Amino acid sequence: MDSEVYKRTPVPEEEKIDFSAMIDDLWKAFRRFWWLILLVISVMASAFFFVSRWRYKPVYTAYSTFTVKTAEALGYSSTTYNQTVATQLGEVFPYILTSDVMQKLVAEDIGMEQVPGKIKATALESTNLITLSVEAENGQLAYDILQSVIRNYPKVSNYVIGNIVLNPMDESGVPTTPSNRINFRRNARNGAALGLLLCIIGMILYVNTRMTIRTEEDLRKAFNIPY
Repeated sequence: MDSEVYKRTPVPEEEKIDFSAMIDDLWKAFRRFWWLILLVISVMASAFFFVSRWRYKPVYTAYSTFTVKTAEALGYSSTTYNQTVATQLGEVFPYILTSDVMQKLVAEDIGMEQVPGKIKATALESTNLITLSVEAENGQLAYDILQSVIRNYPKVSNYVIGNIVLNPMDESGVPTTPSNRINFRRNARNGAALGLLLCIIGMILYVNTRMTIRTEEDLRKAFNIPY
């Protein structure tokens, strides 16, 4: 039985992609529209820069870290007990701090109708350390709210948790720099990169949709006339 030889079917000429011709077209498109490309990149970079600055609202964070002691443990060393209390305090404190009673006490203390900031309480796992933090629109306000919380928390927590003593270890003082700083130059670079990408996509669409005659086959497909 004669062996059959299978030959790979050649790709029709019209289905082949001439990458060199495409690159040449892209280069010609770049030389023709370079000013428009620079304009798009500049506009996108400027837009990203100014929009990020317009939407940016600085947030300042004041914090203070405490060790937790209980009235029952003040007379003797009970690290495990205090760690348990700190963990429970970290779970319960957020509810205490956001309660209407606590918010009203702090607002009255700082002379405002409501607390203009966000209060958080977190406990470090397996320790008797707890951190209070306050976020506000300026550093002095964040610090004032934090100090008010420290002064007023016993008035609310004693009814819920019992007699808790917080011994201060570390604090931020009045924060002078925002905690949510943004790199505006990086945003501008991202905008420029997006503008360049849009220009590349636009040029690819341009060179693939414009009518270009290079060969006899291009002429036949375009006009359906003999060469």
